[in-house]
Amino acid sequence: MTTPAAIEDRQCDNPYDGEYLELKEDCDFDNHMESLVQESSSEHKKILWNRYYEQLKRQMQSETESVGSLRALAQKGYGLEKLDGQHRTSDLLLRCLVAYRSVQPPQPFFEWLSSLGEFGVIAQIRRAGMLHIQGGASRDDGNIYPSEVKQLLNRVAYLDSKARVRYRVDRSNELLWQNGSAFDTAAMRTHFSGLGWAIFVLSPRGVFYTGSHVVGQFHHSSFLQGRPVKGAGEWKVEKGKLKLITAKSGHYQPQKCHFIACLESLRPMLQMYGTRVTVFPETGSSSEKSKSVTIEAEKFLRESENYSIWKPQE
Repeated sequence: MTTPAAIEDRQCDNPYDGEYLELKEDCDFDNHMESLVQESSSEHKKILWNRYYEQLKRQMQSETESVGSLRALAQKGYGLEKLDGQHRTSDLLLRCLVAYRSVQPPQPFFEWLSSLGEFGVIAQIRRAGMLHIQGGASRDDGNIYPSEVKQLLNRVAYLDSKARVRYRVDRSNELLWQNGSAFDTAAMRTHFSGLGWAIFVLSPRGVFYTGSHVVGQFHHSSFLQGRPVKGAGEWKVEKGKLKLITAKSGHYQPQKCHFIACLESLRPMLQMYGTRVTVFPETGSSSEKSKSVTIEAEKFLRESENYSIWKPQE
């Protein structure tokens, strides 16, 4: 019998199966590329824009059968990251796109970027002004260091079907398993939560994938090649037992319904192990609402209207 996970591992490598849908609400990237095609722009630029736009439409299509799935491109920068054949980090691509618009070279954007070299990228980012390093502060002082650009030049891993299998999580005997052993995050790490945590996604077919988060190298988008998911976040697991889970994901920016879908997929182990969630109260003063609380997952599911989850700006 072919399992949903096996089907997904095999099929995810074809990003253009199914109907193509034009999703205007997701096309923030248009605002950037559209500026390259003004009345004074060359016919060459217009041809390039049309090519990029068609590629983007395909990659932003709804590729899942389930209702309420998360779009792969929660932010315009991640749209660039996915469109880039090398999957360079979104921070780098956004800054360099600003420089590209200023310079207006004859080459296509990604071809131009690849030709710059490390110090050429540094120069162009300085020209563009403010740089935002993932996980760090935004600044506009122009002091861009080579070490920071090296981090941005890293390729974000996009897993193919064979590589994806080792990150898959199976559920058996009310435990989480990975590669034949009880899954444990003790030696894993995420940028936001630190040691003992891992990032995860819940695929459209209801399969969890998980691993360590490495800024500029391995993100939530890595598991399913930037495609839509049913849910995403971070979790702490001890010897197969889920202890704590959040909806923290900058790439996918889950809403409450997506977090609930993840928790529903993990029943009945939530009650069995007293799994807890980190959320935010909806009632109280502004300062109280801004402070996270950790409560039992079952309590959150019963009273979800009283809580919010991670917000896009966090």
